[in-house]
Amino acid sequence: MIKRRKQKNPSWQIPVALLVVAVLVVAVTYQWQRSAEGSGASASTANVRHPVPIRIADDPLVDAMLAAGDFVVRQQLPNADLTYQIDVTTGNRRHLPVSVRQLATVGGLYVLCEVADAPMYCATADRALQYYWKDIVPVPEPYEGKCYSSYGGCTTGATGIAIDVVHKRWRATGSVMLGEENLLETARSLGSFITSLRKDNGEYGEMLYPVGDGREDPFHSSRYNPGESLYALMELYEMTGEPMWLEHARAFNANLQSLPIAPDQWHSHALRMLARAGELNPDDIAYAKRMGDEILSLQSAMRDESASTFDMTTRAEALSSIAQALALVGEAHEVYADGARELIDLARTRQIPYQNCAWQLSAEDTEDYVGGLLGSCTDNFLRVDAVLHWIYGVTGYLEYVALNASS
Repeated sequence: MIKRRKQKNPSWQIPVALLVVAVLVVAVTYQWQRSAEGSGASASTANVRHPVPIRIADDPLVDAMLAAGDFVVRQQLPNADLTYQIDVTTGNRRHLPVSVRQLATVGGLYVLCEVADAPMYCATADRALQYYWKDIVPVPEPYEGKCYSSYGGCTTGATGIAIDVVHKRWRATGSVMLGEENLLETARSLGSFITSLRKDNGEYGEMLYPVGDGREDPFHSSRYNPGESLYALMELYEMTGEPMWLEHARAFNANLQSLPIAPDQWHSHALRMLARAGELNPDDIAYAKRMGDEILSLQSAMRDESASTFDMTTRAEALSSIAQALALVGEAHEVYADGARELIDLARTRQIPYQNCAWQLSAEDTEDYVGGLLGSCTDNFLRVDAVLHWIYGVTGYLEYVALNASS
């Protein structure tokens, strides 16, 4: 568990009294909700493993990571939706009818809840999760389970993100119950949908329209769908220990490694989890190194002021997970960790109030936006997914540092 460092009171800092009151209110509400969950637990939760806590190194980056979480909490809307994007020059907000990026950010809040032992993040995440969970829908035969629907269609990637959020909440709370809802049973149904899209040739479909004729879209393809799906299958295995999820993940991983290599933080997380489970084989190791080398070959472009903060943070995530995976199996890993740290340091120059870009913000705007990350030094938008991947990138790197220090 890590704690915030004591700081002086800069002009942008939220008044201490108001922050204390806000934290106390959400913490008391969250603890009350947690105490009520026990009565809704069923026999099906008996197959749930106990999570192994994340250990991260104590580092000045911790404060910048928690500031990003505070930004998400402050910008949550009254209906529990998370703000997607803010223009720092006008204050205008942009919302998307597709909530996958905001749902993924709920997982980031649960990570902060775990590593900082801060119920405020879990309380905010629970409210948002209940808001987004309405988009879980059943799928028609011959497909199985349920899926996460957006724009009328279900992708395996978005469905995998929904499983990821359940996994992150389980890690943070040790519980798979949210009120009367058994989230693990829903996650199993979501996993069944992903695996039901497997073809006879070993490939996987990526999108289904669950209403109307229930047809599959054979032309839909996304860079992240396969990695998000694989990662979700490994998370189901970690939560349950059920061998079928590991078997499905192995098949999915073999198919993914047959495709052209591309920087993919989700796939790298799955490789890290395979290493943690003692399941990383020589082909996986070689693939992890090739992915890491591909990311490092693109590093110089990240030093430009117009470089995407999203690309910086997702690549930092990927390199941190690759470094962890290789360290766990005794392979050389330092070069990938060094690359991750450089990307994190570059991304931090876009975080308010540390940003050294050309945007001039008033004291009032700085106070409201502190912790958010600009899309680039030429981009005047704060986006929630850049904040999410900043949290994951920093957490993954500090987890690697703690692992390396203890070995």
